[in-house]
Amino acid sequence: MSEPIVFIHGFGGCSSLWQWQQDYFVDRQTVAIDLPGHGICPWKGETLDEMARLVHTQCLQAGISLTDIVASSFGGMVAVKICELYPDFARRIVFCGALPRFTATDDFPAGLNTEKIRKLAGQCEGDIGSILDVFFRSLFTRKEKERARYFQIKELRVKSPLPTKEGLLGVLNLLESEDVRFQFSRLKQPSLFIVGDSDPICPLKVVEPMRVLLPSIQVEALKEVGHFPFLSIPEVFNRRMERFLQ
Repeated sequence: MSEPIVFIHGFGGCSSLWQWQQDYFVDRQTVAIDLPGHGICPWKGETLDEMARLVHTQCLQAGISLTDIVASSFGGMVAVKICELYPDFARRIVFCGALPRFTATDDFPAGLNTEKIRKLAGQCEGDIGSILDVFFRSLFTRKEKERARYFQIKELRVKSPLPTKEGLLGVLNLLESEDVRFQFSRLKQPSLFIVGDSDPICPLKVVEPMRVLLPSIQVEALKEVGHFPFLSIPEVFNRRMERFLQ
């Protein structure tokens, strides 16, 4: 029997964005998590450790004690923390555009620097819906936005609850301050890193530093894809994920 799958979204997302993955894996138990300040989960000033504990608690409440984890963007940091705190909880991990550090250094060229994060934080003082619309559009390639799937993605986002300003600012603060590269390098779980070749946040140049940290990691680079391959090409993403999670 296959293990359950737990899906963890990133900054500005929510559990409903995993709809096409949950529809695909109908023969397995799936749980999509709302992180604090996102979806229907309130923001209470959680730390990264507290977010990891919250996800773990929700999984236990759903009867899950061993699972595969699929994490997008910031959700990857939460996944790494879960594995640090509960080393026997995850069987395998899929990182989608997810980095153990999101501010660039000389030895780890992540796609967001401190200035960009702080600029986005300042913009969150305005209309959250409009700001997120602009932000999310910037994470898809021109070709992705020309496909019919992109209009379905927009409809999916419109139907999803907006995150709170406090939740967005809290996650942005964690994106700026947290660095879990050491914990990432100690992962025992087989891991797959899926990255779009046009991802502005998680660029291809970060692949080699990821391999240095975790030599056993498998890498799948998808052509003409931005930050959300699980949304823009779910059929391809789901099949690749399914092969890895067998």
